[in-house]
Amino acid sequence: MRKRAFACILLIFSMGVLAASCRQQYYSHRLTNRVERTLEVIFKRGQVCYGMPEEGDDKSMFVFSSAGQPVYDADGQSISHTEIKPGTVVNVRYDGYELETYPKQFSGIEEIHINGCHSNNVDFLFTQINGMFPSTKPNDNTKWEIYFEGESFLNEAEKTALEYFLKESWTGATVTVVPKDTPVTGIGRITVRFAEAQESSLSMEITIEDSQEGSKPSTKKTQAVLQGCTWMTI
Repeated sequence: MRKRAFACILLIFSMGVLAASCRQQYYSHRLTNRVERTLEVIFKRGQVCYGMPEEGDDKSMFVFSSAGQPVYDADGQSISHTEIKPGTVVNVRYDGYELETYPKQFSGIEEIHINGCHSNNVDFLFTQINGMFPSTKPNDNTKWEIYFEGESFLNEAEKTALEYFLKESWTGATVTVVPKDTPVTGIGRITVRFAEAQESSLSMEITIEDSQEGSKPSTKKTQAVLQGCTWMTI
């Protein structure tokens, strides 16, 4: 009788230890996998956001949808996802898993926090270049090279991102930002020259040279000021 009672007590104790162990492992797993990434939203179309690390020349890029996600401001107040604009700096909290596509994707987003803003350099320059063409993209050239002159404006990561978005927009075209080789004939050339680049003001000149024989270069001069995160032409 004593042996049977002892066996029952031992069984109950073992089950209790096992249950506690399972709860501890599950809780630990949830904490370990929760990750936060700080990104600058450099481009947004509709509800789809593209973000890159906010500092340095890290060329990693992420894409995520802001629709249906809990979004909070710097004070922790719930806000609309429409407050996420190009230039916004966000902390994306997710389950720790990233899909190795390009751009990368988050497996599961838990919430997004806005904690500042930078200037929307990539989105601004993309819009200005597209605005030089009647249909917001080239009609004839299939190869384009983009060069930068004058003062520094885009970093290397932003140049890589600009190249990506132009390729995506100009279906069928080859776009190379700052090519390593010397210019060759038969390729359209876009030259962007920056001057008087201050923290909140900018002068820019864009020249487009079509490769078609007899065509003349077109040039556009722009003055812009920074309002919040957004460059505005004046």
